[in-house]
Amino acid sequence: MTWRSSPVPEILLGQAQACAAVMAQAASFFRNPTAANALVVRDAGVQARRCAEAALAGLKLESDPRRRDWLELSRRLAEAASDAAAAAAEGHRFSVSGAPALVGMSAALRDAARELAAALAGGCRGAECEGLLVSAKQRASEVERVHRSERAAALDDPNVVQELKLRTVLGRLSRAAEACQQTADRIAEILEG
Repeated sequence: MTWRSSPVPEILLGQAQACAAVMAQAASFFRNPTAANALVVRDAGVQARRCAEAALAGLKLESDPRRRDWLELSRRLAEAASDAAAAAAEGHRFSVSGAPALVGMSAALRDAARELAAALAGGCRGAECEGLLVSAKQRASEVERVHRSERAAALDDPNVVQELKLRTVLGRLSRAAEACQQTADRIAEILEG
């Protein structure tokens, strides 16, 4: 695969780092579901939203021919960060955040977001970037696999309310994983020559 050198706008790199920070804080919350950790995730989510707004405004002014591509990446990163923050908030509110599946899913999302940010930062280093994108997609696919498995298992739960709460949080993490996969695909399309 040939990769073209494509400098990524700094504002988009900052947004990718903010997205990775939300994912890291969400993983920390699901590992240790306290009110304090839920607030840290919320604050990281607010910061990521601000970065997304700044990126959207800044990228609209770019004269780069790939401006639309960068804008689409920005939207995908914003979706991933928003869903991860919402998953933690709902997990805390519904008291379902300690489930082992949620811990594993959020950890995989954390790693996927880190790899996406690293791939964007090193976009002109071909093979390394490709490896990061493949790994990010694999982690996001694992989240999807666990989501399907947990949804199926939750159907046997006699407590319908608890099952619905868990499905809500699982769905948020699944949407964050889908946004990560779409981001990885888009980065590859933009940078592949």
